Amino acid sequence: MIIKGGGYIEFVDIDTAQSVNLFHTSDKTVSRVEVNGVEYDILSCRILKETDDRLWYKVLLDSEKLEGFWAVIEK
Repeated sequence: MIIKGGGYIEFVDIDTAQSVNLFHTSDKTVSRVEVNGVEYDILSCRILKETDDRLWYKVLLDSEKLEGFWAVIEK
């Protein structure tokens, strides 16, 4: 499930209630991310694949383990 609000986008797994929140500035760039309520800095966010109807982003978080996630967005 994707929830959009003023200044944030929230991705929620409806089976487990785990979540990723992306908070962005007025120019639509992501300024921080929370994963299950824990805030992380973003090391990088890049489009790695583009199809006719989708964009595939890989987001790496600035942590010791270089954890991250994929976001696949419909165009």
